[in-house]
Amino acid sequence: LEIAMLSLLAYRNGSHCVLNTAAPKRRPETEKQLEQCDKRGNCKCRLNGYYYDMEKRKCIDVDECISADSGCSQKCVNHPGSYECTCDPGYYRLATNNKTCIRNDKDPMWLFFAHGQSIWNISLSGGSFELQKAGLQKTAVLDVDIM
Repeated sequence: LEIAMLSLLAYRNGSHCVLNTAAPKRRPETEKQLEQCDKRGNCKCRLNGYYYDMEKRKCIDVDECISADSGCSQKCVNHPGSYECTCDPGYYRLATNNKTCIRNDKDPMWLFFAHGQSIWNISLSGGSFELQKAGLQKTAVLDVDIM
């Protein structure tokens, strides 16, 4: 249980903890602290990452991972009021922007493409390219799976 909820169930009397059997049914303090309402009942959420639901009359966490606002290049983990980008461990690490995943290995990356009767590869910089397979007929699409 959250600390705010525990304070509803019991209270400290000197050095003793006393069970509060007549605890009022109310939301935990952490939820109440998210809301800011004026005298007319117009409410909004104090923190970013939440929106005020008029029907439920409380602040609801925005799931940035579903709304595509995260900008994570691989995986997105939603947390109350925020989110976290993660990468496939062993292959990638998180860049300093905390959104982009960077490859761990240093092997050069190549783009493979089909051109007429042949298959080529070109470096990401475009500085070098190599013929991989010639003498094909009407090559249009290819799939490369390097293990």
